Amino acid sequence: MTFSNGYTISLIFGDSSKSDQGESTAEVAIWHSAKGHWLIYKEGAWEELPLFSTEVLGYQTPDQVAELIQALKNF
Repeated sequence: MTFSNGYTISLIFGDSSKSDQGESTAEVAIWHSAKGHWLIYKEGAWEELPLFSTEVLGYQTPDQVAELIQALKNF
């Protein structure tokens, strides 16, 4: 899902993800393809990762995913 600010959030769950296969958590990745960087959300703040670095947020609950979506939309 890509927001009007150009950032994309992706959620996955399954055997090869950092989740409980979608029972109550998901793996989340956030990036801006035009700018070429990924973001991570730590302690209520966005952190831009170095160019060509990737990181995902594992085992995110529905409430955490909702917080990430709201924060990313307003970033």
